[in-house]
Amino acid sequence: MVTRSLLYGVALLLNITVSILLARRLSEADYAAYQFATKRVINYATVPISLFGLWMYRYLAVRRRGSFSAGLFLSLLSGILGILLGFSLEYLEAKVGLEAALLAGTALMLQSFMGGITTMLDATRPVRLALLTLVYRLLYSALIMVALYAAFPSLGHVFIATSLSLAISIALGLEWLHQVVGSDSSPWPTLAEWARTSRPLLIAYVVGFVASLDATIAYPLVGSAVVAAFFVAAAVATLVRESANTGLRYLHAYVLSTGNVAAALRSIFIVASLATPLFVYAAVHPLYIIYVFNYKYGWASWALTVFMITAIIEVLNGGLSNLVMGSIGEVGEGSVSKFERLNIVTSIPSLVYIIALAGAFIMLKGLQLQLIILAWSAVYMVRFALSVGIYYYWFLPGNAKGEFNRRLAKLALSALLAIALSLLFSPLVPPSRGLLRSIAILAEMGVPYLAVYYAIVAVVDPELRSVASRLLRAVSSGSLSL
Repeated sequence: MVTRSLLYGVALLLNITVSILLARRLSEADYAAYQFATKRVINYATVPISLFGLWMYRYLAVRRRGSFSAGLFLSLLSGILGILLGFSLEYLEAKVGLEAALLAGTALMLQSFMGGITTMLDATRPVRLALLTLVYRLLYSALIMVALYAAFPSLGHVFIATSLSLAISIALGLEWLHQVVGSDSSPWPTLAEWARTSRPLLIAYVVGFVASLDATIAYPLVGSAVVAAFFVAAAVATLVRESANTGLRYLHAYVLSTGNVAAALRSIFIVASLATPLFVYAAVHPLYIIYVFNYKYGWASWALTVFMITAIIEVLNGGLSNLVMGSIGEVGEGSVSKFERLNIVTSIPSLVYIIALAGAFIMLKGLQLQLIILAWSAVYMVRFALSVGIYYYWFLPGNAKGEFNRRLAKLALSALLAIALSLLFSPLVPPSRGLLRSIAILAEMGVPYLAVYYAIVAVVDPELRSVASRLLRAVSSGSLSL
């Protein structure tokens, strides 16, 4: 976990930089269109991986013959859907030009294929996946900067940069997978078995698909300005949360192979505790964060506060999801009934989310944008709070609930400490429109804030102190095994 977290942390810094530049350099409509494609349309395109990705992961984790070739086949299917849906939805829904829509389709084709590569690499060599993520982010960051600053920034240039970075990363990922798996048998028997057991996965896909319709619904009801503000307000939380959740993905295979639920809970709350001060400082000082991205979205600052609080809940939700799936010990047809029940019950928050969101948009249409984006953030929070509650009450083993409650209380105390320190280390001057100046204003008090928080937590929490010691030893000895 230490090596993965370190690599994802570096990738996170690159991701933050690029997200800021995209929000600053692209127009409101272009920024919304790019985020819509790479954050929402991608969910529609990766139908085969979404339907069978769970089996792909579990079969590869135990090295079932045929699972690698089956995964490649599904990745190719997802790529075909990516180019078709990327082009059509960007052209018809986001209303970009024909050339930009074609470039969007190409980028979505590669991004969809990359989804299969990352799933398979995560099941076989998780630390290599972390390294591949870093390589991709390095390429992506460099090419996006060229696209945004070497020429007049446009949506088409950004899609070209995205496609190039994905193509190179896919080639590297395939090479690493070949080294691990080698030659494989025919995919058809494995695909047939997955098809016979696809019912619970179909439920999971439909749930994910429904939840990803939020931006698609928002475009015609409340316009591109709110869509752009949603992605900006959620961007910082998304970056840190995705890094944390990706670092916790190994819990599925870990619990599946060891059955150690207590250790998995410990990892979840350690990651949540490390991420909490970042979320809290942004929640307490939202306008300063918005100004780093683009001051024009300052009207969405209150929504940012809600998104940041939700991000802590999302980290817990992501960790619990992997823990619960790993606790289903059967592999293949024997696990169908358990996964079916899991996916039916966990579909409730997504259904509540999309129905409540559509209702809020209809009722608030034409009112102030601040109110609309705030309502969006509130409904978003309810979705993940419900999800954590469902995992806890229905699926967390009874003997683990006491441990969960104890660690949740400790996390709440950490959050209170972070709030107090955030107020103590408030920025000294008003926010600035300039990028470097706005970063400097945040860093002036934000860096000592983080230093004091982590120092206090390290003193009082032996588990976090142990994690820090292992990380320092690994870095100093060069023992970060790949």
